Amino acid sequence: MLSVDELIADRKIRPRTVIGSIVGIVIASLIGSFVCGLLLHWAPERLPLIVIVLLFGGLFMGCGLVIKLCTGQSHKNKIVIGATIMPWCCRLASADRCSNG
Repeated sequence: MLSVDELIADRKIRPRTVIGSIVGIVIASLIGSFVCGLLLHWAPERLPLIVIVLLFGGLFMGCGLVIKLCTGQSHKNKIVIGATIMPWCCRLASADRCSNG
């Protein structure tokens, strides 16, 4: 269990949190673009919905891991949560745009 001081320190927004989040967003977006590009290029014409949901779920977890590694803080921090959602939403929107032609 974490002590109260560690929980408070984890929720604090420091310069490292902001800078690490920006770097993490860039890295997660690049990795997500690469993975999604491979998926759209090598996948058959129609994928089952469950496969797409699982891939985007894994992409979300990967984004969270990259952000956590770059910031050194957990998902209890609001900046980390926002930074995790941003590249995932961008990837989701661009994948929809690519699939619709």
